[in-house]
Amino acid sequence: LSFTLYWRAEQPPDDAPEFKLELLGRDVEDPVGQLHSYHGRGLYPANLWPAGALIADSFTIRLEDEIDAPVLARTFVRLVAEDEADRPKSVPIGDVKIVPQTWPEPAETVLAEVGDGVQLTAVSLSQTTAKPGDTVTVHATWQVISPPGKHLTTLIHLAEAGQPPLAVGDSPPRQGSYPTTVWAAGEVIEDEYALTIPTGLGNGRYPIWIGMYDSETVVPLPVMVNGVGQPDGRYLVGWIDVRN
Repeated sequence: LSFTLYWRAEQPPDDAPEFKLELLGRDVEDPVGQLHSYHGRGLYPANLWPAGALIADSFTIRLEDEIDAPVLARTFVRLVAEDEADRPKSVPIGDVKIVPQTWPEPAETVLAEVGDGVQLTAVSLSQTTAKPGDTVTVHATWQVISPPGKHLTTLIHLAEAGQPPLAVGDSPPRQGSYPTTVWAAGEVIEDEYALTIPTGLGNGRYPIWIGMYDSETVVPLPVMVNGVGQPDGRYLVGWIDVRN
């Protein structure tokens, strides 16, 4: 990736400071790309700048070979202090959309149409039996026909049909690291969601549902199966047997 940062020093420092630029993906402790350097790659350090001058500093960063993509990587820059305990705060400078070299092949089977441009093509549970306190993983694959254009949250509910949820595992897709605002037509997004069985839930067989809703209004998107609208904008993932 190529970057150009623009710097201005109202008063040039006595020493040449270093700076650090990091691209953070899903794991904020493990950058997907970074650069630690002097300004101008050491050829034009900040202590040589004229006071008040605007300095353009261009450089490139190589991304890591293994990245959990797709992801909208957040980019931060900061000056490096001798004592990192007193280091200056990182400043966000933008986001970089990182996608796989190849997307999974589009699915021929569509389980449900979610809103106007998203299809649910696969969904499953990690298990079919659980105890109160257990966490069940819901695996889902979304196929993008047209960009949603707004922030959506995935609905994951343990609930009797037509009833308020007994447990929820709602989350933005990919834990918020790849928001629906940057989804593009043709993308196939594989995701998973965690749903914890509540303590105190009685023995029984309970349905688990999936859907999507507008993150701002919390209004669910319509869910269509073979042209038929589904109640409450939810698609039945499967059933979980709860045994204490």
